[in-house]
Amino acid sequence: MRRIVVMQQTWRGGDTLLRAAADAATRMNTELTGLFIEDINLLNLAAMPFARELCFPSATRREMDVGRLERSLRTLAGEAQRALEAVARRTALRSSFRVARGALLAELLAAASETDVVVAGTLSRTSALSELSVVCLASVARSAVAGLIRELAPWVRGVITVVLLEADADTAQHWETEVRELIGRDGLARRVRVLAPRNQQELESLLRQPAGQSA
Repeated sequence: MRRIVVMQQTWRGGDTLLRAAADAATRMNTELTGLFIEDINLLNLAAMPFARELCFPSATRREMDVGRLERSLRTLAGEAQRALEAVARRTALRSSFRVARGALLAELLAAASETDVVVAGTLSRTSALSELSVVCLASVARSAVAGLIRELAPWVRGVITVVLLEADADTAQHWETEVRELIGRDGLARRVRVLAPRNQQELESLLRQPAGQSA
């Protein structure tokens, strides 16, 4: 595996996801890259005259402002980069960081095409990840994905979803069977599912929504 890319968004698992990805990268002797995606759809929404945002904790509404949103995204990206660099220093990992602006599906496709896998996770109320997604193309070796899942599994309490880009449901089903066989006949294999989103909306639902809930 050439590189593990970890998505560093505000709705992700934060430092826990970073530490999990860094641990896997160390064990697999591969580079760790942080990816922060500036969602172009959110920026386009902010430019609409009717767009409003709900402020926390005051619960007041105000007009969305593109300039303010861009400054906020730059701040978040800077925090994400510093977090990655701190983890890399502690583990002596080869690391890099980049910011991409675009639609989520397009940017994940680009990242998956340039590397092997992109990992994203959701934090539970404990220090563990409630679930984790491994995003990749169907051309990636199933054995590599199965190996990565085994390395990441101790950090995840719930479902591990392999999200296949540019694939159909039949391909996803074959992948699920083979990856589970490669992982072995234990409890971990039963926690793995493989899905192929058909569009941007389904991809966002898979990455943002807990497994078992409908979109």
